[in-house]
Amino acid sequence: MHQYSDATAAGTVAAFMLMRGQHWFLSLTTENTMVPATARLMTSDFGRPRGNMTAVPGKPLVFQRVYEKTTIILDCNDFSGHF
Repeated sequence: MHQYSDATAAGTVAAFMLMRGQHWFLSLTTENTMVPATARLMTSDFGRPRGNMTAVPGKPLVFQRVYEKTTIILDCNDFSGHF
């Protein structure tokens, strides 16, 4: 079984942000602590989405969604998230 870890946090958040709707909630841990990089990612304000998720042309299994403050990219080939 695959579970969330700090190593997969960026991919998890990217996947969530690509698919999220108007009303949303993401919880990754029941612990009261997380590493600073994961905490920063989880509390980032990307703004409002500017549209739906789209495929990145010429890059198989890579998807993106444009937000007010950044473009979020998920590479499904290695489950990496880029912000």
